[in-house]
Amino acid sequence: MVLEPANCPQAHQAHSPGGVRWELVGDPRDGMQFRWAGDRFLARGTAVMTLSYEAERSSRAL
Repeated sequence: MVLEPANCPQAHQAHSPGGVRWELVGDPRDGMQFRWAGDRFLARGTAVMTLSYEAERSSRAL
């Protein structure tokens, strides 16, 4: 699973994460704006997401 999606302002870095889960908070359509631009339909809005993951644990004996 990707913690750093391309062009995502909510990217996060972690070393060897496991159990990665991105989750939407609320309804991303709430407050969305729509319009026609020539032959295209455009939509703009914001979405809030949370990220949870398990960090890798090292069990090295010294």
